[in-house]
Amino acid sequence: MEVPPKAAPPKVTPPPSADAKPGWSEHLQNVGALVAVGAGLFALVLIAVVAIAIDHDRATSVASIATAAFGVIGSVVGAYFGVKVGADGTQRALDAHKAEAARAQAYAAHLPEARARQALIDADKMARGEPLDEQSEAAGSKSQEVSS
Repeated sequence: MEVPPKAAPPKVTPPPSADAKPGWSEHLQNVGALVAVGAGLFALVLIAVVAIAIDHDRATSVASIATAAFGVIGSVVGAYFGVKVGADGTQRALDAHKAEAARAQAYAAHLPEARARQALIDADKMARGEPLDEQSEAAGSKSQEVSS
C-alpha cells in the first residue's frame, strides 16, 4: 500500500517589523510637512524683518516684534515635532499590533480542533475585559498537561 505524499506547508508571510523601511509615500509626507513648516517660518521671519525695518527707530517696537516672532516660531516648531513624534509612536504601535495579531493567528492555527471553539470564546471574553470562568481555565491547564 502506497502512502500519499504530504502536501507542502502553506507559505507564511512574516509580519511587518518595526524596523521595516518606510515607503516613498511616507518620505513624501515627511518632506512635504517639513517644506510647509519651513515655508511658514520663512514667511513669518520675512514679515518680522519687514516690520522691524519699517519701525526700526523705536527699540520697544523692535523688541515687541522680535519677541512675538520668536514666540510663534517656537510654537510652530514645537507643534511640528510633537505631531511628528506622536505619529511615529502611533505607527510603531500599529506595527506591533499587526505583529501580535499575526502571532496569535499562527498559534491558533496549531491549536487542536477540540480546543478551538473554547479558545475563541475565551479570547472574546479577554478582549472585553471579562474574567475567564473556572471551566475555561481548567480546560486550558488540562490541554497544556496533555501536550507536555
